[in-house]
Amino acid sequence: MSALLDPISFRLGILKQATLILFKRKKNIKLLQFNYVCDRESKNTIVVRYNFENVLWYEFDNRKTFSNRQVIYRPDTGEKELHLTVYGLFNKKKYTIVVQANKISILGIINRKNKNRVIYDHTKIK
Repeated sequence: MSALLDPISFRLGILKQATLILFKRKKNIKLLQFNYVCDRESKNTIVVRYNFENVLWYEFDNRKTFSNRQVIYRPDTGEKELHLTVYGLFNKKKYTIVVQANKISILGIINRKNKNRVIYDHTKIK
């Protein structure tokens, strides 16, 4: 029964957000904040929090969600790329979150010839 109600409740949530955005003057997607916190219970996980303006839903690594925080595992070596797609009323923006063992950064994807620009870069994870 829950599997039948999940798509319906997701669409109702989108409809609710769309009606709130519809009456705003500026409908552009805007990054308000991006931060992270190391999980107190586990040293291997990081809680990533992001907040955007005029958003219908998020897609974090091919999972649709309304949640503006995600728990991810910290890689031991190398780096891990996570993809965040933010859907607005008539547009969408894609971001790449790069997680390293001691650093996290978010890259904004520009549609011109795949040039990336660093939007947020944090030097150390405590």
